[in-house]
Amino acid sequence: MVGTVLVILGSIMWFSSQSPETIKGTVLKKRISFPNTVLVGCAQGLAVIPGISRSGITESTLLIRGYTPQEAVRLSFFMSIPMIFLSISTFFLLEGFGTLTVLVAIVGITAAFIASFVTMNFMLILAEKVKFYYFNIAIGFLAITPYVMQMVFS
Repeated sequence: MVGTVLVILGSIMWFSSQSPETIKGTVLKKRISFPNTVLVGCAQGLAVIPGISRSGITESTLLIRGYTPQEAVRLSFFMSIPMIFLSISTFFLLEGFGTLTVLVAIVGITAAFIASFVTMNFMLILAEKVKFYYFNIAIGFLAITPYVMQMVFS
């Protein structure tokens, strides 16, 4: 299922990259509008389905809406912040803090911030150099290959 979803998302990314702006080589900076925010938020909700990546579905939706790969990566990271905050808050409300101390929380939040910042910058550099749809499609087919081989040879 994961391989199939990767191929589908990669194909969506490829089709969305074929817009006239991309073909002409122009880069348009878009401000995120309220309708796009709602659409991307709904798309993020699909990430509860096994095999669907939150960042993948977010970036694909933004690419379909005409955002550049760099904008899609950046917005995807920023749109994860409220979701992470709400999920942690809900967890602590339901489960309590247990043995978590303020120092441990601060160290964990700081480490997560640094790791996210470094990863986001790496992904932005990668988005400028690599077409993600090729990567998604290739990994998707690679994930599907053992299943297909099992069907053929059994």
